[in-house]
Amino acid sequence: MAGDLLDGRSVAGFAYAATNAPPSRRNDRLLFVGDETRDDVPDAVVPLSAEEAERHGVPAVDRLPSTARHAAHEISPDLSARVEKLLRRSDAPWRELALPLFDSLRRAEHEVWISGGAARDLVLGKEPADVHDLDLAGTAPVGRYFELTYLELRALGGSEADMRLSPDSLVVWTEPADAVLAKSACIEYRGLALTGFTLPGTGSDLQADAHNRDFTVNALHYDRSRSAVLDPTGTGLADLTGPVRRLVCCRSSQQPREVAAVVIRAIKFAVRWQDERVPVDLRTTRDWLETLPHSVWTGLTPTMWLGINEDHQDYLPGVHPEQQLDVARQLGQVAVMLIQKLLEAAA
Repeated sequence: MAGDLLDGRSVAGFAYAATNAPPSRRNDRLLFVGDETRDDVPDAVVPLSAEEAERHGVPAVDRLPSTARHAAHEISPDLSARVEKLLRRSDAPWRELALPLFDSLRRAEHEVWISGGAARDLVLGKEPADVHDLDLAGTAPVGRYFELTYLELRALGGSEADMRLSPDSLVVWTEPADAVLAKSACIEYRGLALTGFTLPGTGSDLQADAHNRDFTVNALHYDRSRSAVLDPTGTGLADLTGPVRRLVCCRSSQQPREVAAVVIRAIKFAVRWQDERVPVDLRTTRDWLETLPHSVWTGLTPTMWLGINEDHQDYLPGVHPEQQLDVARQLGQVAVMLIQKLLEAAA
């Protein structure tokens, strides 16, 4: 409905109203143009269909220029086949849920794409057995997504205890009922980020969403219904598959927590690819970091440092300190100062 008119007002996207009841479409709220500074969740519930709206919105994929849409077979002749094999992997945590969930979302007239690390690794040519997480992005508001997934889990013998929803990030995690599989991976869903609003929200603009991701190579989406790779930044595919892999930051945030996450993840990817003997270009990310003051790490709260330390432990386990510092030096002094602090805390 984003872009459509309802009672004369233009729909911008969707917010979420948390309640004590299990999340469902009744928790989804309409955000209109003009609600940008609103800090209280609206009362207008997202209708189940858009029949009463004046249809002016452009579908998410159609908003992209043709240069941002690439036929899967042009990237790799077997890319579509590897995607299907991934979704059907008998040993994967999503083995029973993925296909019914895709079908359910499509029947509800929502777009859903494979995104994040799964899309990146498949485009790189990795085999389905080497893809360990299934990240999804789509146009479904999070309450509706939660509801549809819950219904599929019920049909498969699962329960709502297998799911978590964050009202702050509007991310939904679905863990398999199998306790062993649940330790290794889960399905993670993110609605397309809605920018320019005080409230957390989702919309239907792939390019706006890309500006909320860390790197262009992680902003790619695999569109199963069209057998296509979507590249909202316009450079993600080239940055990933060129002779030199480029880590280009999508965000220009000056918030220390977000800056730290980008630095830590940049080191993660650089170390991984250097170990694979792949040349990595960090200059664009370094240029952005050099615009930040060296005092960016001064005065952070203990809670903020706790989160940054958790990211460090999650993304760089087992990476030798000198390897971390070597990449940090390539990223500049801001990165070096952060990694030194984190290594001292770890010691």
